[in-house]
Amino acid sequence: KTRLQEILSKQGGQEKVAEFINETYNSIEKDLASGSGDHLDTLLLLAGLDWQDQQSFIAVLRNDFASIVADPSYTDQSHFAKVEALYNLVYKHMDHIS
Repeated sequence: KTRLQEILSKQGGQEKVAEFINETYNSIEKDLASGSGDHLDTLLLLAGLDWQDQQSFIAVLRNDFASIVADPSYTDQSHFAKVEALYNLVYKHMDHIS
């Protein structure tokens, strides 16, 4: 099992984040491209990010996500692989903030 599959099978905040990313990935992707939006805001709230940290978090997340999207293999990745990559980015950066 991958980390995301393990989290999806458990209860808790991280499960809600994983489920939200899975269900709304395309909308989050658009919000990340523009730098704002309801789905991105909801993602940050579900992840428990404090208001004062949100703008710097979005900037770092957008930068790293842009690198993932720019990879030529991105378009060939499964929906699940894209969801897992975004989930891992969110919690990679959350670990640096906490």
